[in-house]
Amino acid sequence: MSGMKIFVTLLLLITPALAQSDSLPVKIKFLGSYRHNGRPDGNLWHNVLVPKNITKDDLIVVAKALFKDTPGYYSFFIDDKEFQAYVDSDLHYLRSDKPSYPFPEKWFNRSCVATINKHSSRGYLDEWALYAEGITGQKFGGSPQDEFIISLGKPDKPIQ
Repeated sequence: MSGMKIFVTLLLLITPALAQSDSLPVKIKFLGSYRHNGRPDGNLWHNVLVPKNITKDDLIVVAKALFKDTPGYYSFFIDDKEFQAYVDSDLHYLRSDKPSYPFPEKWFNRSCVATINKHSSRGYLDEWALYAEGITGQKFGGSPQDEFIISLGKPDKPIQ
């Protein structure tokens, strides 16, 4: 097993448990976390599986709870069938073997419905927001051109 895969496997195993599903309006499944582009200093992305029929209100409740419990970058998916291919494509993006790990674009556009990221216009103030992603997530944004769903403000804890 390569050093990169061992590192990612350890990250997926030792990532702290996030907000308990019992306290949320819908059942979620934590898919794991990884460092963007496989770099030790890359942003740590937490990945969460949510129900296919999740409502905007429930998504907001889940996002707020997770961000309050463990502030950081999040991606929300409604399907995890190509999740590992997605992670692999990101981990190898800056490497010479990138062509061996294609980005599963069709799956991502259908399956990733939202992300938590620094606020596009107030990130410099350390403010964060929930954004719609992909074709499926457009229903959560203000319009197809506006991906913003809700501001999450400043984190109460350090970003993980």
